[in-house]
Amino acid sequence: MKKTSVTVLRPGTPTVDRFGNEVPGEPIAEVIDGAIIEPGANESLEASRPEGVIVSYTVHLPMSGVSDIGGASIMLPEPFGGTYRVVGNPVRYMEENMPPMFRGYVPVEVERAYG
Repeated sequence: MKKTSVTVLRPGTPTVDRFGNEVPGEPIAEVIDGAIIEPGANESLEASRPEGVIVSYTVHLPMSGVSDIGGASIMLPEPFGGTYRVVGNPVRYMEENMPPMFRGYVPVEVERAYG
């Protein structure tokens, strides 16, 4: 499998609008080298969105790039192209339960909905 660079977009420091509501701050971008992208299943959405589909991937990130990644997004390079939402708050598997190629990596599920 080919390793690539991805950009993790973590939520920035929130601000307050003129009505006193919290507004998300500008995302903080961090480029992480050595990621492995594993294609996931594409799912059709329910009947209320007949043209919709959810595209998902598992991005295996080196341990150094995974601190506090819950709530973040990941920008994938072409041909995957686009910004995908991180699902949940990823944690690493025990090393002995992983194939040798993925030791030192954390599997991060990401998804994006179209339609």
